[in-house]
Amino acid sequence: MIGQLWAQAEIVGLNSATALVRDDRTSASQTLAALRAEPHVLAAAIRTKAGDIFATYLRYNVKHFPALAVPPRTTRPRAAALPLAARRPARQ
Repeated sequence: MIGQLWAQAEIVGLNSATALVRDDRTSASQTLAALRAEPHVLAAAIRTKAGDIFATYLRYNVKHFPALAVPPRTTRPRAAALPLAARRPARQ
């Protein structure tokens, strides 16, 4: 599961770079919405370089954004028993 989460974070990072450059929050939200195909993904966010939230995704049955979904800067996904969290930079 950790490898799959890491790959999904990489895909979102690659697919959101243009949205960030163009300040296109709708496109960024659509990129995140594709995560609904993965039932184990409860929440996701795209942040600006400054760390501000640019776009978010919450699974329909999630009421608030989980704190663990915004991990510290790291190069590896982390697991604290579960849930898992990953952070990847947007790339062009």
